[in-house]
Amino acid sequence: MLLSNMRSGAANPAWRPAMDVGRSQSSSLAATSLRAALLWRPGIGAAAFRDLRTTLGTDSAIAAADAETLRSIARRITEDQARALATASQHVGEHVREVLSLAREGVDVVADDDPSYPSRLLRLSAPPPLLCVRGRMPTAERAVAIVGTRSPTGADCEMARTLALRCAGLGVTVVSGLALGVDTAAHAGAIEGGGQTVAVLGCGISVIYPQRNRGLAERIVRRGALISETSPRAPVSVASLMARNRITAALASAVIVVASGLRGGSLATARHAERLGLQVAAVAWDDIHPKREGNTMLLESGATALHRPEDLDALLSVSR
Repeated sequence: MLLSNMRSGAANPAWRPAMDVGRSQSSSLAATSLRAALLWRPGIGAAAFRDLRTTLGTDSAIAAADAETLRSIARRITEDQARALATASQHVGEHVREVLSLAREGVDVVADDDPSYPSRLLRLSAPPPLLCVRGRMPTAERAVAIVGTRSPTGADCEMARTLALRCAGLGVTVVSGLALGVDTAAHAGAIEGGGQTVAVLGCGISVIYPQRNRGLAERIVRRGALISETSPRAPVSVASLMARNRITAALASAVIVVASGLRGGSLATARHAERLGLQVAAVAWDDIHPKREGNTMLLESGATALHRPEDLDALLSVSR
């Protein structure tokens, strides 16, 4: 379900495998647009879609089911969502136009059964059924998620930047969430070091949040990719911000928490990494304040301690 060669310009061979033009392309567009109609219009999540597909088997079977059947299978969806799902096939044409419009804007819409879909995401219990990707997904074998508070100290930002610089020097992709604070420093450090970076959005691919990072987002596209599992114009929400944490973790070989309080997305990302059997590390600060209490908790729970950027090398030696 790959639409990249429908827009002008050469496809990136590392991210977009070649496709025959014609019937296969038309079939791909139809399948992608049906998937978009099933997901974007009702606004259902990955877990609900997984439940439906496990029982009904195919997208076409989901589209053919009535609202009552859909709700009996995926009890987490609302009545309105079930009705929208039951009429999704009537709106495929709208999504054909939307997918083509996104392609012209440089956005690929990729389903989880496409060869170009990031294989690391398939280890999730509920992988994103559809991803919007702007830019080029890096080809590096290893990736590290660098995450942390939105209100860091100067030392926190410098640690995130230096870790990302070191990743760039080692050919390791930096994954983060484009948030203010630690995320921003991590993306910027990777770009400064000439490395690759991926930003996992908690909003639609056409909605950059926070607005202050629009310039950074454009720089990321030139050195990596922006990705989103939500509909293209979906506004940011607490639910989507939390849902993207599992994607951030799954794309990485290891997760590093630079500075975190006792609640928030950074610790959620670390928990997802633990469930996936990935390495979790936390910066071991000499001085502790509320925005670093999460680090202490992680270290007491067995996370790898990072005292200086050079410790990254040992972490990567055991991370895959």
